[in-house]
Amino acid sequence: MKTVNRAFRGTVAPTISRCAVTLLNLFLVALPACSINNNEMLDAGMVVAPEPHAAKVGADILRRGGNAVDAAVAVQFALAVTYPTAGNIGGGGFMLLHAKNGDQIIDCRETAPAAASRDMYLDSTGNVDAKASLQSHRAAGVPGTVRGMWEAHKRYGCLKWRELLQPAITLAADGFDLDPWTANSFAEQSADIAKREPRFRDVCNFATYFHGKPGERLRQPELAETLRSIADQGPDGFYEGRTADLILSEMKRGGGLITRNDLRTYTVKWRAPLEFTHRGNRIVTVYRLAFPLEFSRS
Repeated sequence: MKTVNRAFRGTVAPTISRCAVTLLNLFLVALPACSINNNEMLDAGMVVAPEPHAAKVGADILRRGGNAVDAAVAVQFALAVTYPTAGNIGGGGFMLLHAKNGDQIIDCRETAPAAASRDMYLDSTGNVDAKASLQSHRAAGVPGTVRGMWEAHKRYGCLKWRELLQPAITLAADGFDLDPWTANSFAEQSADIAKREPRFRDVCNFATYFHGKPGERLRQPELAETLRSIADQGPDGFYEGRTADLILSEMKRGGGLITRNDLRTYTVKWRAPLEFTHRGNRIVTVYRLAFPLEFSRS
């Protein structure tokens, strides 16, 4: 087992078959014994993620016989714990899957709430309130990560759903030691929030939960409870019940637009990727889906 250099903050994992998955801000090459195809088996494979604990989770899933999608799902939920300034169950993303039977994109980016409108970021004088589109509760889209991971696992997963969430639950409940990069990212984010206008600064509690010096242990018991609900109930543990109630309560507190119906009706889209050839190489990529602003509510 070899650790990739810190620029990738990842881990190499053994015995995988020929398949690749790209998800959000991580890259996975995987598929061992439990494969989505009868693919040619390779001698080695790789899990790369922007945070080492999450990368290790993915490598461990592969060692236990999980495939690329299993590893992607497990890494995504682990990143929600160990990389809260980026990987998160409150957001969304894409999974680009390359396998013997073709290439697919799982589009689980956030979508606009039904109440979103053209003029939602105009102030009382009709001028654009640009900061409201980035820092207010109205800027929040309907999250897609949990539903996206569920759909990917339902179609291609091998290991049990709960088994894929357990590493993230353990990291949240027992905690993990902050490395200098993560501790510094918390401090930088908190400093940025402190500079915001009071109307945006005072409704953000980031610094209450995410702080600490290198070597200190970060525990997130509330997140662990949410992840347990998702592990036990699937998407209903997030889009329904107590977690949904908490999301809606926060929307009400901060003037956000997400409703219960928005959560219940969120759907994942399976798309065909863009293909082209460059200098003799076949390129497969996600297209026209880079930012949530490009999305319609359909």
